[in-house]
Amino acid sequence: MPRSLPRWLVIGCLEFLFWGPFCIIPFVAKLTVGEAIWRTDVLSCTLMSAALAVAGSYFGRFQPGYRIAVFPVLALGSLIVTGIVASKQGLLDASAMLAIIDTDASESAEFLSHYSAGDFALAVFLLLPLATLVVQARRGLFLPRLRYAGRVLVALLVVQLGVRSVHRYAYARSENRPAAETLGMLPDDLITYPEHYIPLQPYLAALSAVQMRHQLAALARTASPIAGARALDPAGGATRSYVIVVGESLTRRHMHLYGYTRDTTPALDALAAAGQLLAYRHVVTSHAMTVPALSAAFRFEPGRGQDGHTIFDLLNGAGFKTYWVSNQYEYGLYEAYDSAVSMMTAAASQTWLNQPLGSGGAYAERRNFDADVLPELRKLLVRKEQDKVIFLHLMGSHYYYPSRYPPSYEYFRTPASSGCRSPAQRQTIDEYDDSVRYNDWVIDQIIRTVRAAGDDSFVLYFSDHGEEVYDYRDYAGHTDTMMSPYLAEIPFVLWLSDEYRRQHSESVARLAEAGERGYITSELLYGIADLARLTFPGMDPARSIFSEHYVERPRIAAGRDYDRWVQSWAPDAAHSAPSRLLDCGDKVASAPATR
Repeated sequence: MPRSLPRWLVIGCLEFLFWGPFCIIPFVAKLTVGEAIWRTDVLSCTLMSAALAVAGSYFGRFQPGYRIAVFPVLALGSLIVTGIVASKQGLLDASAMLAIIDTDASESAEFLSHYSAGDFALAVFLLLPLATLVVQARRGLFLPRLRYAGRVLVALLVVQLGVRSVHRYAYARSENRPAAETLGMLPDDLITYPEHYIPLQPYLAALSAVQMRHQLAALARTASPIAGARALDPAGGATRSYVIVVGESLTRRHMHLYGYTRDTTPALDALAAAGQLLAYRHVVTSHAMTVPALSAAFRFEPGRGQDGHTIFDLLNGAGFKTYWVSNQYEYGLYEAYDSAVSMMTAAASQTWLNQPLGSGGAYAERRNFDADVLPELRKLLVRKEQDKVIFLHLMGSHYYYPSRYPPSYEYFRTPASSGCRSPAQRQTIDEYDDSVRYNDWVIDQIIRTVRAAGDDSFVLYFSDHGEEVYDYRDYAGHTDTMMSPYLAEIPFVLWLSDEYRRQHSESVARLAEAGERGYITSELLYGIADLARLTFPGMDPARSIFSEHYVERPRIAAGRDYDRWVQSWAPDAAHSAPSRLLDCGDKVASAPATR
């Protein structure tokens, strides 16, 4: 017996060295950047590693082949998660994976700018399992088949699910939610438990992302005008030319219009002061990623009577010609596939202005600014033969921020000794605010262009989601798993032409009164229909922020009741995870709290 102990000890160490690095390396990366390590992830990694090791013992002399097959799968998954962690872009989920699938060469180059050579140093340790396998194969030091191992693993799983249920129960009690919810989640916990095994997370997220793309592709295939949709106002008079501007990555907490201390919105401020702009102060997005946010805004919610249809089908059915003019990219995955947004907007006549970065280009290249949409807008406005709705999709304030504005719009420069942030962080905030100020000029030019056309018009501007730029934690970017008020709270402003005000004078005062209502962009489809004065089977005025019949309901942002969540939110350590809290006294990027 004593002689067998060293062999068991050596086998145990070798098993740990083979299976452990796939989880340990991402954990070390998290600690390096200040992210929290979740207890559930540790438990799942322990259980799944043990299960894979025990499963391998049943292969006997074929264990080397089993491990050679498993290694690239787990190593790649671990490497992807480590890369996401090193870039400080939050946690990997289906929306983030969909963004990766939709990326092209330009966006990839911009994303890779997050990294330095040191970020990949940990990846070298993923070779340790291969070295371990060589030793095991040469010495025959594999785990033998174990009696009752399966029963032990099942017992461990039951215990861990039980611990998780206790935590859920305590959380439900603290939130005054029914404790019965805890029991109802047990089946989901059992099914989704592998999601917490870090090396599998990219594959499971990719599967969900592919399913999301399949749903959007179905929208493109089945696009057709909605029967029974019609305009409430009779035809005739001035041409209707409605413009909906979709911004990108703009949080209202960096807009002077909404109380930010820096002068980032001089043009919109002037319009609002003159009574020409309505600013809605309590609008949030449903997601902090473009595709799910716009999908929720433009697609009918299942079960509402218009399944498989979009806002474009509604407008086309009501007799409008719809246009989608985008300064973003038409193709994803290096031009191999249509982007999710291009599929979602297939029912509109599309124009894509931004071309992928060519060979030899640099990610920091300044080109294709959002002012490029203005000539296309003018071309469409001169067409008076048919009422139209023009969607303008901007690059806005999407990272890489200096690429979003010309050098002449470099405006903000924080003193080198200001605050607690590093020089690089302060520079990033300045660059983001410069992009916001340029965006302000672009919106003003869009409004001027529409005003000059003299049509029955409105311009509605909103951002798909917000952005964080080292506002209170060591994080810059956007993703659902990092949700905060900076990511959820977006600008939502409306300009009305003189002709629109004359034609619909009875409703203009009502539009102004709606400025303090709480709203979420997943209801936007009904708001656009109301603003364009349309009706259709299933129209629900209670879901339009502009309607006198509007009813506030729970706003679900990134899977949580936003109003309940934000009441207890504060820029503190408890809400900075998985990033490190910045203990800043200056709060250069702060703004008044809004609901």
